[in-house]
Amino acid sequence: MKIVFVFIMLVSAINVTANTLENRMASFALLENTQATFVETWIADYLDEPLVTRGKLSYRAPNQLEKIIESPELIEQRVIGDELSVTRDGDRQYQQLSNEPVLAAGINAMRNVLRGDQKQLEKNFTVSFREGDKNKEWVIGLIPRSQKVLKKIKDITLYGRRSYIQKIQIEYQNGDRLLTEIMHSE
Repeated sequence: MKIVFVFIMLVSAINVTANTLENRMASFALLENTQATFVETWIADYLDEPLVTRGKLSYRAPNQLEKIIESPELIEQRVIGDELSVTRDGDRQYQQLSNEPVLAAGINAMRNVLRGDQKQLEKNFTVSFREGDKNKEWVIGLIPRSQKVLKKIKDITLYGRRSYIQKIQIEYQNGDRLLTEIMHSE
């Protein structure tokens, strides 16, 4: 009898978590666009000190993401659909994200959360979710399903509050780490 009760409680907890993730993703699905500033820190053994960049981020539903690095140098990165364009010193280059799965992993993780696409997120990642203080703060943990991506990326963690992503951390298998802190003007 105790085993059945524990099993029922465990199933109930799993359903609450799934419903909470569904609710969180549904709130993101309502976003049409958002803008923020960011500070990004790249930590790697081969760097004498962390590389820090600053700039602006914007998202327009359903699949457009823009990152303008303002410091230490001006670099514009735009993702529309499967295409990434990078402009530096007036020179624009294009890449198809489908040809760069490791690069696409972080970009698509962010876009899938911003558009509330739980199905696509779960297709590409093993997803864990937890909420904090009164359902305002949350953490989404992502482990790549693709073995090719998993050879490079250990995990991606998104931290947020309400319908805002506040921090994204990408941990690489070689110990490198990319931390993006996002500041929204609410």
